[in-house]
Amino acid sequence: DEKDVKIRELTAELQRERKRSAAFQEQLDMVLREMEEHSNHLSRNIDDIVQSVREIESKQVAS
Repeated sequence: DEKDVKIRELTAELQRERKRSAAFQEQLDMVLREMEEHSNHLSRNIDDIVQSVREIESKQVAS
């Protein structure tokens, strides 16, 4: 009857929205992983720069 049709429609819509939500979650996870990798890369670069500056400063003090 009419209620069964509505239930089937809503169930189908719920399934579509769950798939859509899962796709969004997957994309979000990917973006967050890339952001973390980029952050780690920047941290390594900053550490390298700090180390270089320290080496330059220690050479200047030694001179």
